[in-house]
Amino acid sequence: MAVKKLKKLEIAINAHRSGNIDKAEDLYKEVLIAHPDDPDANHNLGVIEVSREHYREATTLFEKAIRGNPDVEQFWLSYLDFLVLSHQFDKIEQVILDLQVKSFSGQVLAKLSDKIDLAKSSHESAEGPPKDMLRNLEDHYQRGDYKKAVSLAASITRKFPKDKFSWKILGVLLGPLGKRVEALQANQIAENLDPLDPAIQINLGTTLQVMGRFEEAISHFEKAIKLKSSDPMPHSNLGIVLKQLGRFPEAEGHLKKAIKLNPLYAEAHKTLAGVFREQNRFNEAMEHYETANKLNADLPELFGEWFYLKQKICCWHEFSQDLEELSTRVREDLLAAPPFLLHTVVEDPDLIRKGTEICTRNRYPKSSILPELRPNFGHQKIRIGYFSPDFYHHPVATVIADLFKHHDRDRFEIHAFSFGPNTNDSWNLKVKAGVDYFHDVRSLSDIDAVSFSRSLEIDIAVDLTGYTKNNRTNLFAMSAAPLQIGYIGFLGTMGSDYYDYILADKTMIPEASKKFYSENIIYLPSYQVNSAQDEFPDTSLDKQYFALPKNRFIFCCFNNTYKITPDVFDSWSRILQQVEDSVLMLYVDNEIAKKNLKEQITLRGIDSERLIFGGRVGGSEYWSRYKVVDLFLDTFLYSACATASDALRMGCPVLTFMGESFSSRFGGSLLTSLDLPELITTSQAEYEERAVYLATHPEVLSLLRADLADNLVTKPLYNTEQFASSIELAFMAAQDKLIKGEDKDDIYVEDLKS
Repeated sequence: MAVKKLKKLEIAINAHRSGNIDKAEDLYKEVLIAHPDDPDANHNLGVIEVSREHYREATTLFEKAIRGNPDVEQFWLSYLDFLVLSHQFDKIEQVILDLQVKSFSGQVLAKLSDKIDLAKSSHESAEGPPKDMLRNLEDHYQRGDYKKAVSLAASITRKFPKDKFSWKILGVLLGPLGKRVEALQANQIAENLDPLDPAIQINLGTTLQVMGRFEEAISHFEKAIKLKSSDPMPHSNLGIVLKQLGRFPEAEGHLKKAIKLNPLYAEAHKTLAGVFREQNRFNEAMEHYETANKLNADLPELFGEWFYLKQKICCWHEFSQDLEELSTRVREDLLAAPPFLLHTVVEDPDLIRKGTEICTRNRYPKSSILPELRPNFGHQKIRIGYFSPDFYHHPVATVIADLFKHHDRDRFEIHAFSFGPNTNDSWNLKVKAGVDYFHDVRSLSDIDAVSFSRSLEIDIAVDLTGYTKNNRTNLFAMSAAPLQIGYIGFLGTMGSDYYDYILADKTMIPEASKKFYSENIIYLPSYQVNSAQDEFPDTSLDKQYFALPKNRFIFCCFNNTYKITPDVFDSWSRILQQVEDSVLMLYVDNEIAKKNLKEQITLRGIDSERLIFGGRVGGSEYWSRYKVVDLFLDTFLYSACATASDALRMGCPVLTFMGESFSSRFGGSLLTSLDLPELITTSQAEYEERAVYLATHPEVLSLLRADLADNLVTKPLYNTEQFASSIELAFMAAQDKLIKGEDKDDIYVEDLKS
């Protein structure tokens, strides 16, 4: 390995000396992918980056070279020369001191003394702020003391309104401090001072992207690319926006261009991995996640996204180590993973809350971009706004669509705010028919969408997305309504102070677990709403149709593969061992997961032929499949949601294991509302024992199926009108507390009914 590295480095140096800079650059970067700390490659690539005017990258490379081998005189000389060139005078004095400590020959400083003096002199004589003022500003910025940097930059711009550098600093830093409008204004002033500065175009694009003004952001990134085609950053940033918009082929093209310009660009590798993951190109995604992790393991959410992909393809070789690493990072207050991933692998609800709060603080801080929202209580009806990207054939719409039409129109006015596809499929049309007003806000920026909601004087905004795909949490960070409530799309706390309530029931959040939620709790009699379905099972579709054996017990789980953990699979394997002639049917949507699961079941001593894979089916096939299986085995940490509700609707019993977290208790909530406690377990051993017992006692399972059939009619789970009445009582109670100026507190709907 070392010989190979030295050979490649030697070829790179020869190419560099002969003037073939592009080839040398590519080779240096290849060396650094395999050996990130190689001092010679870092130094030589730093020299090239200086010639490209990539000063940020050059700084990092020179500093890594010196750390790698501080005894090489040329490394220090190159670094000092670069600091003079880039006017980083605050660092020069420290470098000179370091050189003196190293006891290098006096010739080292003498070589550059004239150049240093000349540069300082020209810098001091230039029109603009004094040298020491800019030095202090740069120092605060480099040290991460952003509040002081902003204060000083603001002071400089007041005295020297044409100082582009200070406006750039304000443009970069005001956004993360929650002042996005001010950041945009600062960037626009900087652009007016120098419209040909590509860095300013990048700053403008980034600010507009965070504000949800994606098309404008794209325009500025494209300008930056035209101004400096050799810079990988605008390509990478443009790729991020295009990924957010679901324009994956375009995103892929720009991200690949960024990586071609700089193979060491960890952020571009991470984003490209996400683009591949969204397209189910999992091998390519894994490759780029691994590269990103090698280049910069501390990138926000990188580790969690990589972990999620491993779960998606059931790659568990390092599961225990990954889980420990993830937990450690969260405890150290690092943005390690999206909150959704935490629910699929973490048992500890306190750790889940902490990880969610970290995400909220970093990604979606409370915003003061708009004036404080004052409630309008002059309405004859309470105006409810339901916000979601999923108002089409999606699990959210298929459970909630009927709720809208059952709301009491004498008391409530119902609005849907859609920021997802306008498909006009049956569920999209059902949502539109059920609400009073359907607002397509896809094209609106975050601030415009919130301003629109405020203009309609929405009283209560209900977030049906939370931290799931295509969320727009910034709408709630800006206060879309005086009261804001989380429900159904995301099973857990939002970890913020701008959500007033979370809807739950006593199974989902026991009294002892309230401390794990930043919101107040609205306790409904039953958590899940349900809607009537448009399609029905086809009785002619039997076991043979679904490639299932006729005379064997059929366990099943149709949850997504990312919900399957090694512990879950251990239990399923032990259940199969004890129930002879049984098989397990799983929903698996990718070939890599199928291969991995077959390997895992074989390692546990079970014939892999006892695993049967079912893909995605729709219409009557979907409902019929629940009719030909015997028992649905739930996953542990993230329970079945729509799949469990659908299975129960079709008369298929669901066996669940409730943990402490919200997401692990969904199955238990469904079964409690159907009065089927026999199917709820609270330990792994009990879960396995109950599964084996039901599979080997057909008469007991038959009685359970009969109870389920009776309870579907008499219990509240599928009674949408009853659910509408309950949630309306909750809305009125929350509104009443606000009107009276009372402190927010938990609301128990059962108490309101009595």
